[in-house]
Amino acid sequence: MDEDIINVVNRLKPLICPKCGGEVSYLKYVVEEIHTYIFERDEYGKFNYTPDDSWPGDWEEYSCPHCYEVLFTNEEDAQRFLRGEE
Repeated sequence: MDEDIINVVNRLKPLICPKCGGEVSYLKYVVEEIHTYIFERDEYGKFNYTPDDSWPGDWEEYSCPHCYEVLFTNEEDAQRFLRGEE
């Protein structure tokens, strides 16, 4: 079969979660992110948190929006699934 035809067929068939069997049109993306804040007391005696810095953490997950089971741990595999290639 021509590759263009295969791509169209893959886009038309429903995506099914391999864990719960639910129909999936998107994945939940959960990523660890580290945030630092400045914690200080202001001139009125109130304590405040002010955002200071943030950077990516060590993990990311793509999960089913129905059962919340983790399906993938990298974007490339998640993209293949949503394209119907998995």
